[in-house]
Parts: sequence; C-alpha cells; structure tokens
Amino acid sequence: MAAMNASRIAWFAALWTCVLAPFASALGPHELAIVINRNSPDSIEIAHHYARLRQIPSSNLIYIEVPPDLRHTAEPDAFRAIIYEPVRQQLEERHLTDHILAWAYSADFPNHILTTPQISLTGATFVRGEFPDSNTIARGTYFSPLFRGPNRPEDAPKPTFSLQEDAVRLRDRMPLPAMLLTYIGPRGLSTAQAIDSLRRAAAADGTQPRDPVLFHVSGDVRSKLRDWQFEAALAELKTLPLPAHISSNAPAPTQALSGLMLGTPDASEPWGRLQPGSLVDNLTSFGGAFHTPEQVKLTHWIRLGAAASAGTVAEPGSLEIPVILWGKFPNARLFAHYARGCTILESYYQSVLCPLQLLPVGDPLCAPWGRPIPLTLIGLEDTKRPMRGEVNFLASALKAEPGMNYLYLLNGRYLPAKHSTPGIRLDTRTFADGWHELHAIAYSPGPVRRQGHARLGIVIDNVGRTARIASDAAAEAISYDQPFRVRVAASTGAAEIAITVHEREIWRGAAAEDEQIVELKPSAIGPGPAPLHAVAYYADGMQVRSPPLAIHVKR
Repeated sequence: MAAMNASRIAWFAALWTCVLAPFASALGPHELAIVINRNSPDSIEIAHHYARLRQIPSSNLIYIEVPPDLRHTAEPDAFRAIIYEPVRQQLEERHLTDHILAWAYSADFPNHILTTPQISLTGATFVRGEFPDSNTIARGTYFSPLFRGPNRPEDAPKPTFSLQEDAVRLRDRMPLPAMLLTYIGPRGLSTAQAIDSLRRAAAADGTQPRDPVLFHVSGDVRSKLRDWQFEAALAELKTLPLPAHISSNAPAPTQALSGLMLGTPDASEPWGRLQPGSLVDNLTSFGGAFHTPEQVKLTHWIRLGAAASAGTVAEPGSLEIPVILWGKFPNARLFAHYARGCTILESYYQSVLCPLQLLPVGDPLCAPWGRPIPLTLIGLEDTKRPMRGEVNFLASALKAEPGMNYLYLLNGRYLPAKHSTPGIRLDTRTFADGWHELHAIAYSPGPVRRQGHARLGIVIDNVGRTARIASDAAAEAISYDQPFRVRVAASTGAAEIAITVHEREIWRGAAAEDEQIVELKPSAIGPGPAPLHAVAYYADGMQVRSPPLAIHVKR
C-alpha cells in the first residue's frame, strides 16, 4: 500500500477539523422522483412500498411504459425517447422541476445503455441523455462536477455538501444523479428481498452507528488501485468520529460493520456482519453486469444486509492505466460524506470522479448519521373542519436553530413563502375545493442540511364542491387477481369523476351526486400500498379531490 507519512495524516486530520459540516439529513423525499415501469408489477410494488416508507409525495411518482425488450439493454436513442424524455416531460407538466434534484428508478429498467463502450442507466441519466464520445467514456476523462476529491495523493479534498448546494452552484450545468432501488432477476434479488432491504435501510436513519468501517487491503490489483486513499480516509473518519481501520485480514463473520471497501472478484469467504444502513464498495469489473456469472455482483452485498452497493456494467478500463479504473469507482471518502449526514445518493456522487459506467443500487435516502429536525405542523384554525378564506399554519420545531429556513408544499408543489419564517398564510380561495396535503419542511443552515418534515391533510370548501370515495373491501386484503368495488360520488355540477393512484388516472366516468359503484382491477393499480382518490371535474376547470382511500394490493 502506498505509504503516507505521519505529517501528511496529521494534515488531513487538521483540514477536516476545520471544514467539518454539521451532522445532517440532506437530500429530502420531496426532492426525489421515483420512476416506475408501468408494465412491471415488480417495479410498481417496490416503488409503492418505497413511497410509503419514505413518504414520497404522490406527485413525485412517475409511471412510464418500458417495452419488455428494453428490460436489460437500450440503445441511446431508446433511452432518450422511452425513458428520459417522458419522465422529464411529466415532471414539467406536474410543475416539479423547480425542486427535484435526483431520480430513483424502481425495478425492471435497462441497466446497460448501448453506447461504445456501454454506460449504465444511472450514468445516462447523470448526463441527461447527452452522451460523451467513446474515448471519453473508455478513458474515464468525463469529470463529474459533483466529485469532492481528492484525485491524486497530493491533492486537497473539498468539503462535503448537500446536493442542493451543488444545484445552486452549478445551475444549468447541474447533472442529474440517479440510483436504482433494486435489481430483480438472475443474480439479483427477489421482490420480497428488495422490499425487506429498503425497509431495513429506512429503519437505520438517525441511528448514529458506531460500528467500524473496514478498508481491506490485499495483493489484488483491485485493492491496490485505491489503497493510496485509505490512510487519509481513516484520518478524516477519526474527526467525525466514526471508527475505521485498515487490515489485510477479512473480518470475522460476527464482526459488525458500518462499511466495507475492498477489491475482489470473489466474495465466497465471510466479510463480517453488515449492519442496517451499511455501505459496501467492491472494486471489480463486472459488479453491475448481471448477464454474466463472472465476478461477485453488487446485489451480493445487499442480500447480506448492506443498504446499498455499486458496480460497473462493463469493463471499466485497462488495468494498465490505474487512474482510469479507480476513478470509475468511489473514492474512500465515500464513508466520510456518509458519516457527515449525507444520504447514500449524495455520498456516492461526491465520491465518484467518472460515474458513467457505475450503477449504484439501494436506498438513495438512507442516512444513518442524519439528525432530522423534529417538526410539527399546526393549523391556527380548526383543521378538522373544512377551511374557507384565509387560514394560517405554523411549522413548529422542537428546538429552533438560528438561521433555520422553512419551505411549504401543497400537494407536492412549492408555495410562495418567506423562507426565514415558520408560518404561512393561505388564501384557500385560490385553490380548488377538496382535500389537499400541506407539507412543511425546516432546513438547518450549513453545507450539509438537516431537515424536518411535517404533513397535514386539509379540506377546502369555499364553493361547496366535494368528491368522495369509499370501499367495503378490507384495505389490507385486496387480492391482485380479484376485482374489487369502490363507491364514488361528487357534488352537484360535476361533469366527470375519475379515480387516481399517485396522480395516475385508472378510471373515469360520468359524475353523479348519488353514489355509484365502480369495479376496479387491482392490476390497473399495481401491487403494494397505495392511496386512491376520486377527482371530480367541473365545467369551469376546477378539479376537486377526495380524501385518500388507503389500500394494499397483495400478490
């Protein structure tokens, strides 16, 4: 391993004492779009579970149709036409582009985009479908503007930031970070395993783990390519503090680990006990290439308990040019970004120099070292009754911090409000009658943001219009294979009424004041937990939404 003398280690430690960011919960659920393959029950089920786990706004769930022949690979033009552009257009039509910072793909998307050489689905998304030339991909000379360094032993690293800070800094040059929630299929996970891994990762948030990170060194060239980074990463982690050590010995099967970085094509021996929220990064050529049995896959580590892992989808470079190969994988500072409170997605993209061929998989919002701000949303009027005229709300933090900012969303869209004040006044006459979700967010100051979230369902009634949906079926016992019935109704004057799931319409018909029975196919909704809404349409353009009917379709 490349030696680093004591003075250099001390220099890194002193540097990180100065730039240490506050512990935080950085990227928020309102800033993440979930992309779903409507043609795949697995994709829908995993996304619906994840949306409930993470309280992703319904507006942020984007359904597109991916043909079966694109489940594994896609040409660049097909990626743009069938995946990237339809998602981008839906986000624009839903007025979400002002705050979506990243995408998360559910299952059954093409991992390989057939450029020459191939890049990953997330790499294609990162460059927004504007693909670099073949030489740039092969040699790894596309340098991510999110990379925080260092690129060489003599370079100084840059401080950790939340993704929002990069969006402000880069503006129209901001790339689009993305992750895959899971990979389903041969050498991957089952749907049940994928959902369980996402649950485990979500439960790790804020737990402040103290189990160590292990940097494993060996004679394998895959390990040697990054070993110059380990001493500096160790010094940085000691300032956080997070235990870490460097060893040529594999951990015992019972040793609890918060993270593991290694380089091996074979993982047959035990590699410790991966704790909830842990990250594993293994440098090997085909960790994300599921079509071949060659080398250990990234899903191996998720199956063993990791919240996320990553691997390249094609040979990432010549072993004769080491800087090209390691630059397509995370720098050892991956764990330092994570320990400062960044989410998994933010930690990956700050640590990868050239992310075009890398496929990161797992829970993008997992943040074990985050410390969310306890927040309560209070209505200064009676929120149990329909609201009329001007109403006031207050976001109350258990312990307010100097410089804290506040943001409000209504049904997932930004509301104008003074960012420095916790209160907001709404003129409900500027919104449609019916049910709405008000979402308050508090941000702490600093390069890595802490966040607090509070949500409140309210009903507006200024002109006497309503929509209703109900069902006699048990909400938790709807069979995927058996139609079930709901009852819908709208107030006088509605022309049509529709039923939606996460803002996707699944039925529409003529409206009636009296309840009418509608038979729904659960397959049209998709498996997993989901909210159904009735939406009444009026001649003047008003769309009135009912309170949600929570259901769970089971396969």
